[in-house]
Amino acid sequence: MFVATKYPQRAVSAALALVIIGSIAFHFWTPWWWTEIASNWGGMDDTIILTFWVTGTVFCAVCLF
Repeated sequence: MFVATKYPQRAVSAALALVIIGSIAFHFWTPWWWTEIASNWGGMDDTIILTFWVTGTVFCAVCLF
């Protein structure tokens, strides 16, 4: 029996969990690199990496809440 027909409220939470797992998997399976010019900006690189980690953590926390 399909779970969504018996427990429809779980379908949304399961879909959000799949979005989280898919987002994290996509991030690690398709890495990207800085361009030649941007790779020389150490402070800017650190800021962008910190922003990615913070927004990724908040995204997961909001979806799991």
